[in-house]
Amino acid sequence: MEINELIDSLKFLKDEENLFCDIYVVINKEFKKLKVEENTAKNIALSFSKSILNSFIDNIKLKSIDDYNDEEAKAIYYFEEDNLFENLKNLIYLPEEIEEIENFDFNKIDFLIIKIAINETNSCYVYKKLAPIHLLKSNFLTSLLSIDNGTLKEYNKNILKLDNNFHFLSIDDKVFVMNFNILEKHLKYDEVIMQKAQKTIEILETIEFLDDLEKIKELSVNKAFAKKIHNIHKSPVIDIMKNNPSKVEIFINNHNELREFFDIISGNLKLKKQTKKNVDKLIKLLNDDLIKSELTEIMYETLNKEKLK
Repeated sequence: MEINELIDSLKFLKDEENLFCDIYVVINKEFKKLKVEENTAKNIALSFSKSILNSFIDNIKLKSIDDYNDEEAKAIYYFEEDNLFENLKNLIYLPEEIEEIENFDFNKIDFLIIKIAINETNSCYVYKKLAPIHLLKSNFLTSLLSIDNGTLKEYNKNILKLDNNFHFLSIDDKVFVMNFNILEKHLKYDEVIMQKAQKTIEILETIEFLDDLEKIKELSVNKAFAKKIHNIHKSPVIDIMKNNPSKVEIFINNHNELREFFDIISGNLKLKKQTKKNVDKLIKLLNDDLIKSELTEIMYETLNKEKLK
C-alpha cells in the first residue's frame, strides 16, 4: 500500500463538523462501550483525528509487517487480514453487540479503543494501551484538588489523563503499527517472531549447500536474532543456494572480507568460527544484505534495500 492511498482514505477526518467518536474499553478481555458526554466525544474525535493526520504524511513509507527490518527509516508497518496473529485479531475485531457501562474501575482498563467517523462508511479505529501514567488518583500520598465556589477542596475521584497518541490504527482491513513495544510486549508478537524464525530454519535445513546451522539454531531463541532469521524467508538467495550454489561460492571467493567468515569445504558452506559475528554475517548473506556497487566496486551491508522502478 502506498502512503497516498492511505492519506486519501483518511480524508474524511478533515470533516470536523461531522466527526464523532464511540469509545470502547477492554477490561478482563471483554469489550465494553463507554457512555461519553457529546461535547467530550467531539473533542476527543477532533484531537485524535489531528494526531492521525499528522502521523501519516507524504514522506512516510508503508510496508507490510512481513518486510520488517530495524534499519528502515520513516517506515510504518501494517498487518493485513492474511497475516494477523491471534492476539491482534482478538483486539481488532470488536463483537457485534457490546454492553454499555457507566461505572467501572479505570485501573482495570487494558486497552482503549476509539472509533472515529463521519458516518458508517467513513471510519477508522485507534487503539491505545493504557498505563498507570494515564491515571490520576487521590490516595494517602497524593491529593487531587479542585476549586468549588472559590474554596479549595479535595477531589476524591480518579481521573483518566488522555493524550492523543495511539499505538495502532485500523482502517480498510489493515492495521498500522505505531508502537512495536506494545505489539511485542503486550500482544506477544515476539513469540510469533520466534515461531516464524523456527519455520525459516526448517527451510534452511533443506539447503544441502548449508552444512553449519547449529549456531544459528542456538541464537534463534534470542529475539533480535529471531527477527533477522525470520527476514530470510522470502530472500531470493535461498533459491540460488538450492539450485545454483556455485554462484554463491564464486561470490564469496571474490571478496576477501567474506572469506574471513566462511569456508567452502567439499561443496558445503561452513562458518570459520562459531560466533555471533559470523552468524550475523551468514544471516546477511542469506538475506542478500551484502551489496557490491558496480560503480565503485565497494561492498556494503544494508537491510534497507529499495528496488529501482
